[in-house]
Amino acid sequence: MALGDTLTQLREAVFELHPYVLDEAGLEAALRSIARRTEARYHIAVTLDLRYPRHHPQQPLLYSAARELLSNVVRHAHATHATIRLAQTDGELELSVQDDGRGFSPEELAERLADGHIGLAAQRVRVEAAGGHMDVTSAPGAGTRVAIRLPSAS
Repeated sequence: MALGDTLTQLREAVFELHPYVLDEAGLEAALRSIARRTEARYHIAVTLDLRYPRHHPQQPLLYSAARELLSNVVRHAHATHATIRLAQTDGELELSVQDDGRGFSPEELAERLADGHIGLAAQRVRVEAAGGHMDVTSAPGAGTRVAIRLPSAS
């Protein structure tokens, strides 16, 4: 039994580092997969609104960001529901993750960064290096929304 559990955990870790489904079936399928895993493992309902079936050169970045943002929902938000949206808007590809959790103030975000919690900051750097931008909207008791916008693929 322990060997089977260890093998399952190893497969999940390998998948999360580089999901085969991303290469083979694309970003929408990979986002569906992490949503299902989040729902099954953490009992948080995840709604998907995926309207970008094409390939985008920054798919690994978008997948990684979505995975990190859902992880933050699980670890920090105390949410019961999250929504992942992927769509082209005004010439940009937008990925957003929104939750119905506890939210936070801008001061709390700065404190967490000072304490070494660099997940959101690292995502912002990666997004900006790819020519995009990231917006975080949150308030205590009002949940959180993180939107990442990248130039659309030609």
